[in-house]
Amino acid sequence: MKIRSNEKGQIIVILALGMVAILGITALAVDGSLLYNQRRNDQNTADSAALAGAGKAAEKLKDYLPSDFSCGPGSTSLARQASDLAVAEAVKSALDDGVLLDPYDLSNENGVTVRCETDSEGMQFLDIHVMVTSEPETTFGRVISVNTLRTTTEAIARVYPNQPFAYGNALVSLADTCGKNVGGVWFNGDSTSFINKGGIFSNSCIDAGGSSTVDVVSGTVKAFQPGGCTGYVPAHTVTPIVPCEKADAKLPRGMIPPPVCSGVDRGGGSYTGTETLYPGNYSGGITVKNGANITLSPGLYCISGGMTNHAKSRIYGEHVTLYFQDASTVLFNQNDDTIGYGTELYAPSCNTSACGVPDAVQGLLMYFNPGSNNTVQLNGGSHNKYVGTIYGEDADFTFNGGAEIYTFNTQVIGRYIFVAGNAELRMDLNSKQWVQRPASISLIQ
Repeated sequence: MKIRSNEKGQIIVILALGMVAILGITALAVDGSLLYNQRRNDQNTADSAALAGAGKAAEKLKDYLPSDFSCGPGSTSLARQASDLAVAEAVKSALDDGVLLDPYDLSNENGVTVRCETDSEGMQFLDIHVMVTSEPETTFGRVISVNTLRTTTEAIARVYPNQPFAYGNALVSLADTCGKNVGGVWFNGDSTSFINKGGIFSNSCIDAGGSSTVDVVSGTVKAFQPGGCTGYVPAHTVTPIVPCEKADAKLPRGMIPPPVCSGVDRGGGSYTGTETLYPGNYSGGITVKNGANITLSPGLYCISGGMTNHAKSRIYGEHVTLYFQDASTVLFNQNDDTIGYGTELYAPSCNTSACGVPDAVQGLLMYFNPGSNNTVQLNGGSHNKYVGTIYGEDADFTFNGGAEIYTFNTQVIGRYIFVAGNAELRMDLNSKQWVQRPASISLIQ
């Protein structure tokens, strides 16, 4: 067979074209792998730097109260101090990986900055934002005049400072079902409630009708259940009126673990006269009789059988946590405003031995065992003061307020909360005296 002369040399063209294709694929594989590896290394650097900065900021914030932190203009700047520490630590971390970050500058896409913002629930936070950019030299790309490739990675670590539990709300129902004596927050009849620097939250519903008045200042009113705000139509006296709104998410159970009892047996029972009680287990409950003057020493009181005081008595406890361990009744029945009588209970304000801890819990005034359907009645009055978080996710609370000065600086978390018919509930709040959610960090990008 003869080969035509015009077919000679075609194989060389095919081989040449094939070699170009093979070289292109090889270049893509080699330079692509180089770029991928560089990007992965840069992402690790960015993640490590953002988390290192966030950790440094959280370390700074952990010893401060929520009220000490502010994103607002003119804040002194605990937020600024934490930001500066975060930036310095992020720069240091990246430098260990051979990357130089510009402090508070992302314009070159190789830096770190910090934003102080507020989330949808009103919680303030810091975002540590790191960008790392590299331009690795190509191996084959330079054949087509591509000498370098560019890759940019980002990481954002979020830092929440210490926060009060339950978004800082004063009255909270964790029940999923709405109904009287079942769940929700209820304001009845002629009751008047004034809540300053705190809000109202329910996993189910909030109900306030008739001639009840509910005034919320510097707080919100939210219910999660569809239609949970339907019954919230009180007569307001303060403007602007705070409406009830649909909550975006429910609050979980189990937010606060049970305290740990020491095991010291104190017996319990009825008390008369002037006595000082000490931390320990009170298996016989605590009943304070008429005329008694009882002082609770700092620490944790683990109580079975409930606690009751009579109208003409005095109870004073500073740096105390009352842990009710069974389904008993707790009644602070203080109806006599005679000077010398009253109930004053203050949760621990620190976490050192000076406040009776570690047994007692900072910010926790009362704790009711989950699963125990306690009945709790708290009565206000000019000589009664309750300060701290009261936590009973399966407890039912009734408030009978007093017409005089503010008496409750409490965050009450329960199953069912009821403000009685003609009660005047006055709550002038300060969340820094409640249980705190520790500072936390998370990598969000």
